[in-house]
Amino acid sequence: MINKTNYYLGNQKLKRVNVPQNYTPDQVSEFLKCMRDPIYFIKNYVKIINVDRGIIGFDLYDFQEDMLNVMVNNRYSIHKLPRQSGKTSSVVALMLWYTLFHSNYSIAILANRKEQSQEILSRYQLAYENLPKWIQQGVVEWNKRSIELERM
Repeated sequence: MINKTNYYLGNQKLKRVNVPQNYTPDQVSEFLKCMRDPIYFIKNYVKIINVDRGIIGFDLYDFQEDMLNVMVNNRYSIHKLPRQSGKTSSVVALMLWYTLFHSNYSIAILANRKEQSQEILSRYQLAYENLPKWIQQGVVEWNKRSIELERM
């Protein structure tokens, strides 16, 4: 039987706050790899929606890896890329990595329209919901305009 008290508002895809987590040695090793390397984390744990295949693992192209490495290693960066090249999905995956593996991290999603920023947040939510529970932090608040996770 599933213990619904371990989930945020009964949503079995989201861990609630203050749920104790027992890690196996393999999970500890994976957690540390993910913490150290955003590309490893994204390739192994982040899910995105593909129009033809549904929810799939995020298989980064080389230019996406380069873009993410530049962003991680430089406070400011400018990227000249074509439309429909996976920029938003890449940045959403990096936002997920930052919020999971960096304490006291806040992110604001700004766009020219409210609907666009909500769509980007929904991509983040989808990726978060498809993470293993042992990587997730507990959810304090979860709606279509904001998310708050428990502090590390």
